[in-house]
Amino acid sequence: MKLAFVVPWYGKGVSGGAESEAYRTMMHLADAGFTVEVFTTCIQDFFADWSKNHHRPGTTTEDGIRVHRYPVLPRNKSKFDDINQKIIGGIQVSPEEKIAFADEFIKCPALLHALRRERENYLFFFIPYLFPTTFDGVNIVGRNSVIIPCLHDEGYADLEIMRQMMGQAAAIVYHTQSEYRLANQLYALPTTQIQTVLGEGVDAAAAGDGDAFKKKFNIDGPYFLYAGRKGAGKNIPRLLSYWDEFQNSTGNLNNLKLILIGPGKANLYASLNKSVIDLGFVSAEDKRNGFAGATAFINPSMKESFSLVLMDSWQAGRPVLVNGHSPVLVEHVKRSSGGLYYGGQEEFSAMADWFVDHPEEANVMGMNGKRYVEEHYRWDVIIEKYIALIEEIEIKNNLDIERR
Repeated sequence: MKLAFVVPWYGKGVSGGAESEAYRTMMHLADAGFTVEVFTTCIQDFFADWSKNHHRPGTTTEDGIRVHRYPVLPRNKSKFDDINQKIIGGIQVSPEEKIAFADEFIKCPALLHALRRERENYLFFFIPYLFPTTFDGVNIVGRNSVIIPCLHDEGYADLEIMRQMMGQAAAIVYHTQSEYRLANQLYALPTTQIQTVLGEGVDAAAAGDGDAFKKKFNIDGPYFLYAGRKGAGKNIPRLLSYWDEFQNSTGNLNNLKLILIGPGKANLYASLNKSVIDLGFVSAEDKRNGFAGATAFINPSMKESFSLVLMDSWQAGRPVLVNGHSPVLVEHVKRSSGGLYYGGQEEFSAMADWFVDHPEEANVMGMNGKRYVEEHYRWDVIIEKYIALIEEIEIKNNLDIERR
């Protein structure tokens, strides 16, 4: 029996936290001696048309990993989008709409047929939870499955199809204790199921050059940094509102800037034009340099299952300021002593001021975070935990996992 990861789309350059995690975890499991393969669709990535086959169907070998891709069929996007917006907005949906939501999500029957055919030949890892590649796939594979849910407290998590799926797997892998607690609040999971808080591996990062970042992008003073998607799902409108109010109080006294990097376009109203700079996509080197030069990194999101960008900031030795309404982010900050968290506008402004006024203490927080990442999320630490999990499933389910 081999290992396989099941993902909605796959590739070395595919953006997204879960997609990146899957790729990197597979590479390290392969390096540890396991035979690892991928089952996925022919869709290019999250931002592509989910009815369009970008890749050729079939099996290829990519970076030493066998990748099995299956074609998708046309879907009713407008029907899906209407129901999806209701779920996101917390609006009750009918039983018929729930069925339509699942049916019009991603249509890839060939992938599901392949999972049914191969279900005794692999231990399948499904990531993330909210795609039909996972909620349909787990129900097919059953006890030969592990879910890496990347779970958020959101409308999707409360759907009946998710409740049914989560109890079917042999094991669930969580990134944090907060994610574990959320899952056990939402679902009546069987006592026989393995649940483990395993974390996520973080790649070692080269040192950044903050001065080079400032020079390249003509930044003439201290700055706070945000890196990631700039949509409402990441709470960017609220961050900009808080920043605007902060600038109107004390923030402008220090010629402070808020630098945004990553996909999407921020809606910068007139009063923000002088204090917020949206750089869009930047190179990996520029991103490292941006973290290295920041007064602090800000993560305003309320829905996180791990947050790699937090780790990026700490690897650069810089502290973080996070949304106090995100249990995952607060857990990281408390465990690491690597930053601060805010509950509203006044706290946001006060803590931003504090970082500017206390550079030595901020540096200590940054180094605390750096040690936290090195102690808990190095790849050798994470893969050792994966190996222990695989061995536990082998013994419990009487499996024989192939090793080279």
